[in-house]
Amino acid sequence: MLCGQRQAGATHVVRMSAIGAAHDAPTINSRLHALSDAELAASGIAYTVLKPHFFDQNFAMIAPTVASQGMIYFPLADGRNSFVDTRDISELAAKVLTTSGHEGKTYTVTGPASISMNEVATTIGEVIGKDVKYTALPFEGARRSFEEMRIDEWSINSMKDYMAAFGSGWGDFVSDDFERVMGKAPRSFKQFASDFAGLFGKA
Repeated sequence: MLCGQRQAGATHVVRMSAIGAAHDAPTINSRLHALSDAELAASGIAYTVLKPHFFDQNFAMIAPTVASQGMIYFPLADGRNSFVDTRDISELAAKVLTTSGHEGKTYTVTGPASISMNEVATTIGEVIGKDVKYTALPFEGARRSFEEMRIDEWSINSMKDYMAAFGSGWGDFVSDDFERVMGKAPRSFKQFASDFAGLFGKA
């Protein structure tokens, strides 16, 4: 891949890695991302690495039960995480690609606050105007739902790693990288829920 980019005359590569990507990360996907990050750094091409947290938009998976039952069933235990809106990730990537001074840097991209799944449920409930509750599932209890979504086995196992890590507090931190680069705060989870309230059943 990098050979092709070099031959095409690429002068700056912005790579979307993953939160916590490191050779000793607790998830296989983060360890694989760390290998690709290292390959890019050694390529000789100017680069910037973005490491985004768990996407707000992933909660589209729980929208059907929120809309029909007022319930969130998800295998994230009681861990707190600074979920991030993918719109902020794309805005940051565009800024980094089109302005100078970002070469050789790594930006960790999070939302503005680390919140629990109970807070996720409360926030969605406030936005759609009904009571929403969260029930933590063991991962194997959620596996069937992921299989019904036709998610492949490798991705399901990767999700299992992430859910265990995020559920245990691995993602309980906030980075100010987005605000420092963009000059504004990232979107809150409430902003995401408000913008996509129809997805969760608001008329």
